[in-house]
Amino acid sequence: PAAPPAAASPAPGPEPASAPAGGYRVRGAVYPAFDPPKKKLSQGETSNLGMILSVPLQITVEIGRTTKQIKE
Repeated sequence: PAAPPAAASPAPGPEPASAPAGGYRVRGAVYPAFDPPKKKLSQGETSNLGMILSVPLQITVEIGRTTKQIKE
């Protein structure tokens, strides 16, 4: 008598990444939440904020460069 056919096993998945020889562990950053504004801005403050938001700002980061407005 022949042996029953072996059940198809699922394809093996990728191996989990192991820690480098130095034993470093990498975790995602956790950022605190901002409190909602406590008061309504006056007309002068709104005007000043509008002027600041219209100024292009160039930021250099380790992974690249971009130019964005503050509101972005």
